[in-house]
Amino acid sequence: LLHDTQIAGRLLGFGQIGLAGMLEELLGVTVAKDKGREDWSARPLPTDMLTYAALDVELLVELLATAMSRLRRRSEAEGLDRVGWYRQECDHVSADWSRPVQVPDWTRLRGIGAVRDPRGLEMARRLTDIRTEVARRRDTPPEKVLRSSVIVDMARAPYQAEDMLRSGRGDSGRGVRHGGRGRSGGRQGPQMSRELQARLVAGVRDALSVDAAVLPDRPRSPRGRPDHRTWAKDYPVAGRLASGFRTAVDDLAERLDLHPSELVVSASVRSVAWDAAQLLETLDAGQASGYAEDPVGWAEDALGSLLTAQDARAWQSDLLIPALLPVIAEEMPCPVEDATDD
Repeated sequence: LLHDTQIAGRLLGFGQIGLAGMLEELLGVTVAKDKGREDWSARPLPTDMLTYAALDVELLVELLATAMSRLRRRSEAEGLDRVGWYRQECDHVSADWSRPVQVPDWTRLRGIGAVRDPRGLEMARRLTDIRTEVARRRDTPPEKVLRSSVIVDMARAPYQAEDMLRSGRGDSGRGVRHGGRGRSGGRQGPQMSRELQARLVAGVRDALSVDAAVLPDRPRSPRGRPDHRTWAKDYPVAGRLASGFRTAVDDLAERLDLHPSELVVSASVRSVAWDAAQLLETLDAGQASGYAEDPVGWAEDALGSLLTAQDARAWQSDLLIPALLPVIAEEMPCPVEDATDD
């Protein structure tokens, strides 16, 4: 079994706690954390950073033993199998670690949905391709080449993009630099190289001059769903389910002393809500197999399948299905409560 002390800390209710916080909380040990902002992608690592890394793991065995002891005590006191949750999470990480990291393409840039000009979308596509190629050649994260927020800023104002690049300023005052902070107070890395700047300027010009017939359409959200911000007006059932599911998850997390993301992340809540709304349409059309005989069972199975599709572990589904069931029941033609009485 692969062990992860941070998972144990999160399941103990510490949230996104780091190693220093875990050591102080569980062992009463304070460690110096003066290298956390260093460039750990550099090779070779200097001696002081190697020493820092070695000290980081010196107390891990003792920390794990203490964390597991706390999980066992809470499990016994609450009648909940937090140790079992921990093992499932560690198994999940162990099975998942070897999957290749997907470099987000331009359609996944945060904020790209606000870009409406096809020229801006083409610009985002070209600049992202350039960034990815440079990042691979340098063996460095794409965000260290050019921040996604800067690409989106330029895409939102495509005819000012070249001026932004040449002046080193982003649309909202952020420096156009590879990683770090801009003059407005954010983190900032080294000045963009002239070579990279020239390539990006060429990409901007190409995007502005390409034939309109080949410009891309606005990207849809993953799996073809419309933007969730439009659901309340355009897709009311999905909107009500998303809101109700979110509230149910928050309430459940509070009762369990967990951060809601330990149960299910927000994107998955929306995915389950959207897909559940589509399933409810089959009820209206009389196409749902087994619904009339057992509405409760149908709803539980539907939620279980949708959560599994979102990579929920068994312990998460076991907790979430009862919490989400009343929400979906409100949208079902035959209320679950009525079906249960029958």
